[in-house]
Amino acid sequence: TAAWLTQKLDPHGEGLEWLSLAAESSNDEVVEVAQRFGTLFRSSATLYQMMLGGCDWGDRVDVSMVTGTLIPTLLYLFVSFTMLAVLNVVTGVFVDNALENTKKQQQYQLDKAKDAEQEMMQQLEAFFAALDTDGNGYLTKDELMAMLEHEHLTNVFGLW
Repeated sequence: TAAWLTQKLDPHGEGLEWLSLAAESSNDEVVEVAQRFGTLFRSSATLYQMMLGGCDWGDRVDVSMVTGTLIPTLLYLFVSFTMLAVLNVVTGVFVDNALENTKKQQQYQLDKAKDAEQEMMQQLEAFFAALDTDGNGYLTKDELMAMLEHEHLTNVFGLW
Protein backbone atom coordinates (compact mmCIF):
# COMPACT_ATOMS: atom_id res chain seq x y z
CA THR A 1 0.00 0.00 0.00
CA ALA A 2 2.81 2.40 0.90
CA ALA A 3 4.61 1.67 -2.38
CA TRP A 4 1.43 2.22 -4.36
CA LEU A 5 0.73 5.49 -2.54
CA THR A 6 4.24 6.75 -3.12
CA GLN A 7 4.12 5.73 -6.78
CA LYS A 8 0.83 7.60 -7.28
CA LEU A 9 2.32 10.71 -5.70
CA ASP A 10 5.61 10.36 -7.62
CA PRO A 11 4.89 8.61 -10.94
CA HIS A 12 8.48 9.02 -12.16
CA GLY A 13 9.94 7.36 -9.06
CA GLU A 14 12.47 10.09 -8.45
CA GLY A 15 11.15 11.12 -5.04
CA LEU A 16 11.23 14.74 -6.08
CA GLU A 17 7.78 15.66 -7.39
CA TRP A 18 5.94 16.23 -4.11
CA LEU A 19 9.10 17.26 -2.29
CA SER A 20 9.79 19.99 -4.87
CA LEU A 21 6.12 21.02 -4.85
CA ALA A 22 6.25 21.27 -1.07
CA ALA A 23 9.38 23.42 -1.20
CA GLU A 24 7.69 25.87 -3.59
CA SER A 25 4.21 25.78 -2.06
CA SER A 26 2.73 27.99 0.58
CA ASN A 27 -0.13 25.51 1.03
CA ASP A 28 0.35 23.70 4.34
CA GLU A 29 -1.55 20.64 3.09
CA VAL A 30 0.80 20.17 0.12
CA VAL A 31 3.76 20.41 2.50
CA GLU A 32 2.22 17.85 4.84
CA VAL A 33 1.40 15.43 2.00
CA ALA A 34 5.05 15.62 0.94
CA GLN A 35 6.20 15.10 4.53
CA ARG A 36 3.85 12.18 5.16
CA PHE A 37 3.76 10.43 1.77
CA GLY A 38 6.65 11.88 -0.30
CA THR A 39 8.90 8.81 -0.09
CA LEU A 40 8.34 5.10 0.40
CA PHE A 41 9.72 5.27 3.93
CA ARG A 42 7.49 8.23 4.82
CA SER A 43 4.41 6.55 3.35
CA SER A 44 5.15 3.33 5.24
CA ALA A 45 5.72 5.19 8.49
CA THR A 46 2.50 7.19 8.09
CA LEU A 47 0.42 4.08 7.34
CA TYR A 48 1.97 2.29 10.32
CA GLN A 49 1.14 5.23 12.59
CA MET A 50 -2.40 5.39 11.21
CA MET A 51 -2.94 1.71 11.85
CA LEU A 52 -1.58 1.70 15.42
CA GLY A 53 -2.96 5.03 16.59
CA GLY A 54 0.30 6.98 16.44
CA CYS A 55 -1.49 9.67 14.49
CA ASP A 56 -5.10 10.48 13.71
CA TRP A 57 -5.95 8.79 10.44
CA GLY A 58 -8.76 11.26 9.76
CA ASP A 59 -6.29 14.15 9.74
CA ARG A 60 -4.05 12.32 7.25
CA VAL A 61 -6.99 11.59 4.97
CA ASP A 62 -8.17 15.22 5.15
CA VAL A 63 -4.72 16.48 4.20
CA SER A 64 -4.48 14.01 1.32
CA MET A 65 -7.58 15.56 -0.28
CA VAL A 66 -5.28 18.01 -2.13
CA THR A 67 -4.09 15.08 -4.27
CA GLY A 68 -7.57 14.34 -5.65
CA THR A 69 -9.95 11.55 -4.74
CA LEU A 70 -7.91 8.41 -5.43
CA ILE A 71 -5.47 8.63 -2.52
CA PRO A 72 -8.04 9.58 0.13
CA THR A 73 -10.21 6.70 -1.10
CA LEU A 74 -7.26 4.32 -0.82
CA LEU A 75 -6.54 5.59 2.69
CA TYR A 76 -10.18 5.02 3.71
CA LEU A 77 -9.99 1.48 2.32
CA PHE A 78 -6.68 0.87 4.11
CA VAL A 79 -8.05 2.05 7.45
CA SER A 80 -11.29 0.11 6.99
CA PHE A 81 -9.44 -3.07 6.13
CA THR A 82 -6.91 -2.85 8.93
CA MET A 83 -9.36 -1.78 11.60
CA LEU A 84 -12.23 -4.07 10.71
CA ALA A 85 -10.72 -7.12 9.07
CA VAL A 86 -7.31 -7.57 10.63
CA LEU A 87 -8.27 -6.48 14.13
CA ASN A 88 -11.40 -8.64 14.03
CA VAL A 89 -9.26 -11.66 13.21
CA VAL A 90 -6.97 -10.90 16.15
CA THR A 91 -9.99 -10.40 18.41
CA GLY A 92 -11.48 -13.64 17.10
CA VAL A 93 -8.35 -15.56 18.06
CA PHE A 94 -8.53 -14.23 21.62
CA VAL A 95 -12.26 -14.97 21.91
CA ASP A 96 -11.75 -18.48 20.51
CA ASN A 97 -9.00 -19.15 23.05
CA ALA A 98 -11.20 -17.87 25.87
CA LEU A 99 -14.09 -20.13 24.77
CA GLU A 100 -11.78 -23.12 24.51
CA ASN A 101 -10.45 -22.47 28.02
CA THR A 102 -14.02 -22.15 29.30
CA LYS A 103 -14.91 -25.52 27.79
CA LYS A 104 -11.85 -27.11 29.37
CA GLN A 105 -12.73 -25.58 32.74
CA GLN A 106 -16.32 -26.82 32.51
CA GLN A 107 -15.12 -30.32 31.60
CA TYR A 108 -12.67 -30.25 34.51
CA GLN A 109 -15.45 -29.28 36.92
CA LEU A 110 -17.72 -32.03 35.57
CA ASP A 111 -14.94 -34.59 35.93
CA LYS A 112 -14.22 -33.40 39.47
CA ALA A 113 -17.91 -33.64 40.44
CA LYS A 114 -18.12 -37.14 38.94
CA ASP A 115 -15.03 -38.23 40.87
CA ALA A 116 -16.51 -36.83 44.11
CA GLU A 117 -19.74 -38.70 43.45
CA GLN A 118 -17.89 -41.96 42.83
CA GLU A 119 -15.89 -41.49 46.03
CA MET A 120 -19.09 -40.87 48.00
CA MET A 121 -20.66 -44.01 46.52
CA GLN A 122 -17.61 -46.08 47.53
CA GLN A 123 -17.80 -44.71 51.07
CA LEU A 124 -21.52 -45.52 51.28
CA GLU A 125 -20.92 -49.04 49.97
CA ALA A 126 -18.16 -49.54 52.54
CA PHE A 127 -20.44 -48.18 55.28
CA PHE A 128 -23.31 -50.54 54.45
CA ALA A 129 -20.94 -53.47 53.93
CA ALA A 130 -19.53 -52.85 57.42
CA LEU A 131 -23.05 -52.76 58.89
CA ASP A 132 -24.12 -55.98 57.16
CA THR A 133 -22.34 -58.36 59.49
CA ASP A 134 -23.94 -61.52 58.13
CA GLY A 135 -23.21 -60.51 54.48
CA ASN A 136 -26.73 -61.22 53.19
CA GLY A 137 -27.11 -57.79 51.53
CA TYR A 138 -29.80 -56.63 53.96
CA LEU A 139 -29.56 -54.55 57.13
CA THR A 140 -31.51 -55.65 60.14
CA LYS A 141 -32.44 -53.67 63.21
CA ASP A 142 -29.91 -55.65 65.24
CA GLU A 143 -27.11 -54.80 62.77
CA LEU A 144 -27.98 -51.08 62.97
CA MET A 145 -28.01 -51.17 66.77
CA ALA A 146 -24.63 -52.95 66.76
CA MET A 147 -23.24 -50.15 64.61
CA LEU A 148 -24.31 -47.56 67.19
CA GLU A 149 -22.35 -49.48 69.82
CA HIS A 150 -19.24 -49.87 67.64
CA GLU A 151 -16.86 -46.99 68.45
CA HIS A 152 -14.87 -47.19 65.20
CA LEU A 153 -17.89 -46.91 62.90
CA THR A 154 -19.48 -44.07 64.88
CA ASN A 155 -16.17 -42.11 64.70
CA VAL A 156 -15.69 -42.72 60.97
CA PHE A 157 -19.18 -41.65 60.03
CA GLY A 158 -19.61 -38.91 62.65
CA LEU A 159 -22.44 -40.58 64.52
CA TRP A 160 -22.97 -40.48 68.26
